[in-house]
Amino acid sequence: VPGRLYPIQLFYRPVTVEDIRYKNDRFNPSPYVQIMQIIDQKYPANEKGDLLIFLSGISEITAVVDAAKEYSTKKNNWIVLPLHSTLSIIEQDKVFDYAPEGVRKCIVATNIAETSITIDGIRFVADSGKVKEMSYDPSCKMQRLKEFWISKASAEQRKGRSGRTGPGVCYRIACDSWLMLEFPVPDSGQTLLMRATKLRNKWDFLLNQQLQGSDDANNEMKDFSKIEQNLTQELIEYMHTTVPYTIKRLLPADLKMIYVGNGNNDTCIEPNPFQADFKSVANITKGGVHITDNITYNCLKETDWSEHLITEMRETEWHCQNCDFQAILSNIEKLQHQNCCIIANAANIEKESENIMRKPNSQAYECSDCSQILYLTPIEILKHKKLHIKTN
Repeated sequence: VPGRLYPIQLFYRPVTVEDIRYKNDRFNPSPYVQIMQIIDQKYPANEKGDLLIFLSGISEITAVVDAAKEYSTKKNNWIVLPLHSTLSIIEQDKVFDYAPEGVRKCIVATNIAETSITIDGIRFVADSGKVKEMSYDPSCKMQRLKEFWISKASAEQRKGRSGRTGPGVCYRIACDSWLMLEFPVPDSGQTLLMRATKLRNKWDFLLNQQLQGSDDANNEMKDFSKIEQNLTQELIEYMHTTVPYTIKRLLPADLKMIYVGNGNNDTCIEPNPFQADFKSVANITKGGVHITDNITYNCLKETDWSEHLITEMRETEWHCQNCDFQAILSNIEKLQHQNCCIIANAANIEKESENIMRKPNSQAYECSDCSQILYLTPIEILKHKKLHIKTN
């Protein structure tokens, strides 16, 4: 069932950076008041149709509401109503009341009016192209509310609000080129990434305290093994997190080995992707949102690890000199395997396994074709089996 049933005219009224802020760096509401003036000039008062303005936050809504009320006192043909989550139910319900004959409603809202509710009588939409969301700030190492450009999908959703009950008009205070993402980052992906960030910070804190080795540090953290055991348990729980779409990423447990290595700092990767400033950029070829070279949200469509992604991303087969393991791996996966593989010696397997770092998700795998026992992750086991199938 389509979201809108009637045609919508689209007009662009982008403003310059200098016009966005004025008077002590306050939000400039004049572009939205000008849209109200255009509606009064082009459309007769007897033609019904209300205006819905999408803004990013409460401060912007307050500025536009004050300016719109000042304009409406001169014309007496507008009822200006704010709409955001902090208002009482009674105040929010006012937007559903029908305006008197010859009077239009001007509803100034956040993205709460994008998908959460449907308001009858909306014919005009003014879209700022902005939204405020919680985002991780690496400078202060905490979440804070930031302003972002909306995705193209959100822009289409907002535009569709004007075509529900009749032909509509949408004014965008932005250009399409400013709307970078095809689709917004899913909330479950953001939650998963934030959880990984917290695990990364815990591991860094534990490692720094161990390296310092001061008396104060030892007094503050008396039992390092217990803390590391709890952290490992959190990592295992994280790796078994179920998400409704494919997330292609390095597990934080793998990152622990990549950054720390076997006591060799040369294996560290810089910059740390779990402490970098994440910029959401559309990744059209992969069907997702590119975060770093190792983290991509495949949230636009379901994808499979096995065939086309491996063919596209990797070309040559790699052979491990320690355990004769052969597979098509990326450079990072090669390093991970070298840190956890075991030399194929049945007599020394149990003794050597105690001293070699393994990933928490690795397991013993006995390959009948190779006549050896390998410690591999589930993905590596599948690749190893496919290798023998191709050879045979």
